Amino acid sequence: MNSAPSEQPHTGRADPGPPLPPNDTPTGDAPMTTQPDRVQQLAREANSYLKRDTVRDILLPADRAPQWFTELCHVAHGSMMPDDWRYEFIQDAVGAIADGSGEDRIDLDGLYPYTADRLAWLASHLDRPGYCDEAAADMGGPPGDILALVALGMDAELTEVFELVRARLEDMADKQEDAE
Repeated sequence: MNSAPSEQPHTGRADPGPPLPPNDTPTGDAPMTTQPDRVQQLAREANSYLKRDTVRDILLPADRAPQWFTELCHVAHGSMMPDDWRYEFIQDAVGAIADGSGEDRIDLDGLYPYTADRLAWLASHLDRPGYCDEAAADMGGPPGDILALVALGMDAELTEVFELVRARLEDMADKQEDAE
């Protein structure tokens, strides 16, 4: 997964992005009653808009993806330019939210158990060692081995994307509720 480095270093803050325009929310066929139900439905819909390019083996937004999904992807990328791993994490996040994950974190070990995946993540972007450094600092210092440090960094970015996606979907669900 190749990506250009971002202009700004990783900040570690989840920002749900700019406010949504009033008419830029998806419309579902079934009525949604509670905010968690709306968030879950939005995540299910969002999950349908990422498609794997089988030639390059990367995820990309589908051609038919609506503007709100494009904005969700921009928010989830933060200050990072479009990035293959971020799209993977967006898919992981919307999948987990669609399956009912609320405040729970998604499981890095369940999604990416192999060392090769973790090292590919680390090598794919110049900001990624910063996630490892921040995660180590949050733990009070680096763990005893490099692979544990890489796992901490990868989990930190995965969690950041999950929180960005969830915050944006919650904002969209609130807008739907206000419109009803």
